[in-house]
Amino acid sequence: MVEFERNLARGRVADLRNLEKNPTARRLEVEDVMGVTLEKNGIELSDGFFTVANGFHPKLPPQN
Repeated sequence: MVEFERNLARGRVADLRNLEKNPTARRLEVEDVMGVTLEKNGIELSDGFFTVANGFHPKLPPQN
């Protein structure tokens, strides 16, 4: 968990730097960080891991 949190913090910094250079760049997602962390620890993920939520749309808008 600590390694994931560290990787997420580093990823967010890198994401912001990349966004400053290219405002239309693809944003980093938590799934990307989780995948990197798991693979570094010997846990192989199927390609489907990164596409599970591609078509997700909430039924109701977020509540304020």
